[in-house]
Amino acid sequence: MLQKTFTEDFMTGKKRRNDGQRNKYYVKNSHPAIISAEVFDMVQEEMAKRAV
Repeated sequence: MLQKTFTEDFMTGKKRRNDGQRNKYYVKNSHPAIISAEVFDMVQEEMAKRAV
């Protein structure tokens, strides 16, 4: 996720959280995955089972 924060005033360097003032961008596949999406999904399901 890009643009989670933005510089409100470049002179003072004041930063603010972006709550819709500016556009946010989600970048998919920006770097190679350490594990496959299938393995990730299986682990998430197992963690959900164990959390109950």
